[in-house]
Amino acid sequence: MKRGSITVFLALLLSVLTMVTGVFLLSVKLSAARGQIVDALDIGLYSLFAQYDRDLLEEFDLFFLDGAFDTGELRLDAVYNIVKEYMEPVLEQNFTDLTVKAGGLTGYSLATDHEGEAFCQQAVQAEREIMAGQGRRLSLLEARDWAKQIRQQEEQQSGWDLAETFLAYDQQAASGEETASAAKNSVEAVRRMARKELPELLLESPMSISRGVVPASALLSHREWEKGLFSFADGELREEEELLLQEYLLDKCDNYMTPGPGGLSYQWEYLLGGSCSDRENLEYVLRRLLRIREGQNRRYLYGDHEKRAEAAALAATFDGAADLEALEEILLDCWAFGESVLEVRALLQGGRIVVVKNAGNWRLPLERLPFLPGELHDLSGTWEQGVEYRDYLRALLFMEEKEEKVRRGMDMVESAIRAKPGRETFRLDACIAGVEAAVDVEAGGVKTFTATQRYSYGDRMS
Repeated sequence: MKRGSITVFLALLLSVLTMVTGVFLLSVKLSAARGQIVDALDIGLYSLFAQYDRDLLEEFDLFFLDGAFDTGELRLDAVYNIVKEYMEPVLEQNFTDLTVKAGGLTGYSLATDHEGEAFCQQAVQAEREIMAGQGRRLSLLEARDWAKQIRQQEEQQSGWDLAETFLAYDQQAASGEETASAAKNSVEAVRRMARKELPELLLESPMSISRGVVPASALLSHREWEKGLFSFADGELREEEELLLQEYLLDKCDNYMTPGPGGLSYQWEYLLGGSCSDRENLEYVLRRLLRIREGQNRRYLYGDHEKRAEAAALAATFDGAADLEALEEILLDCWAFGESVLEVRALLQGGRIVVVKNAGNWRLPLERLPFLPGELHDLSGTWEQGVEYRDYLRALLFMEEKEEKVRRGMDMVESAIRAKPGRETFRLDACIAGVEAAVDVEAGGVKTFTATQRYSYGDRMS
């Protein structure tokens, strides 16, 4: 009886131990399976994001995944299928039979979401790396001060137009005699200049202007964008980061001085003008530059007693003028316009101009005013010191709203990629910045695990 009792006891004990061991082994297997499922999903996501758009990286230092795969339409099913494809070999490396039962993307973020939040963050980081490699530094204080000067000079011209000067002259001329005089010839010469189209007036070779035009429908900012489900970006940019973003756009875009191929060649000018035509964008910039310089030059002339005395002496040559002081001011306005034309021409020839004028750096003699525009070429030239065309555009861009800069900057990035063979349907609003994926995986026909993982280009790849 004792031997039989012991045998039954041991049998029961062994069965319990076997059951416990089996449960333990199953738990270990399921635990291992759970970890392997997470690892497989990680590998699937890493493999997906390793397929970043090579053109965006090579030309713009941007890491985004083309979620349209050059089809022109965002294909989230194809994105998930890539994740699943790379998961399956990993799931097979286990004693437990692991089978994906369901899955998909539970969230995704696009380059253009929240007014280009992810685009901005990557552009800022890219510019930091570019500047570090070149040993360059940016001063927010200097940029702010320079933009403030330009804004003040432009505002000096608000409410005033050269057409008003000519109207005032016509009123003076109506009260005088129709006789030739140096004063009359000077005003009429400037009037002839002002009637010219800006490219013909300010460019040495106006026929060489780019004829680049893009249809509005081809620009990102002129269509409704795809929207992601949530953001992986870090939020609003600080002012210092906005300056880096601007510098990034200037580094990556072309301009009138160094035009780019295809599409819009004058991209800096597009960032300011926003037109679908290179010529219109250039004219917009030229108009602003001319007014900025007019504001500075008029301010100088009106405050220089010697220059005013010259203008007064010239005004006295006009027979029968009703108001010599008014005619003096008309001549000062015309003189300032002539000097401004010379300055902008110098900028567009790649030269420099001085920002603040004085008697020593004034270029145009008053006695040469009647011979314009015929002598523009002979009088044109650059100053030894001062600022360049790019410096003015940089200041003008600093004054623009961030949202406008970002939209137009993304326009130029998208257009540049679309200009490449086979990339005509590329869309920046189909470029993925980050995704969240979830999968249901059955382990050994016993239990189904759900795994959810996120991945994004927020931490830049090297």
